Amino acid sequence: MQLKIKIDLAPENSATVSAQAPFDPIKIRNFLLVLVMLSSLVCSMAYSMWPSGQAYAETLDSNTAENVGILPIIMEDDEPPKQPDIVLGDTHLLVEKVTALDSETTVKVLDVNTAQNAELEPSNEAASIIENEHVARAQLTSAIVRREPIDNITLLSLANNKQIFYFTQINQLKDKVISHRWRLNGKVMAQVSLSIGGDKWRTYSSKTFNNSMLGRWEVAVLDENENVLSVTEFDVTQ
Repeated sequence: MQLKIKIDLAPENSATVSAQAPFDPIKIRNFLLVLVMLSSLVCSMAYSMWPSGQAYAETLDSNTAENVGILPIIMEDDEPPKQPDIVLGDTHLLVEKVTALDSETTVKVLDVNTAQNAELEPSNEAASIIENEHVARAQLTSAIVRREPIDNITLLSLANNKQIFYFTQINQLKDKVISHRWRLNGKVMAQVSLSIGGDKWRTYSSKTFNNSMLGRWEVAVLDENENVLSVTEFDVTQ
């Protein structure tokens, strides 16, 4: 008895089976793409949910009231209350008007000729200014600008200017009345009363001269009791 075994050495589908790879590369690629997209989406959501400024807030919280720098508030010096000065103008030794002077108003602007309107220099012939605790300043000037005299006059030449101002700064006489007394060659020609409205008060009177008023003039500051507080002398020439 013979046993016959038939072995198929070349099956028809052997090439197809060997040609197939153990894994599908297309599926692997698609899986990797999906995995990358999911990872990106998760990272984006986590970043958006992270509280912004957390590190900055923690930095501020770590500082205490003692070590946090505070910028100081810088303020300008307090400006003293604006008080109107009294402007007294007169013609022929008569007071014509009294007006309030704003601190930013220019009363009169003149071209100062230093040859005729010389500044005050220490000398025996210079106008005397006797100051005390109530008269901080007393001087003659050709003009007042922003409540301040622009020069110091000892000689008035009518050929160049016919008006002069007597500027005074009065201290510690609030609610008192002072006077500017104008004298020509020793004779009283006019006396103007001025009310003092503050502890530091600037005020002045003015005079307009003509050829009949030539000579040696003296203007003085008097208190309510006619006591002389300050005296200034000057000459009026043609």
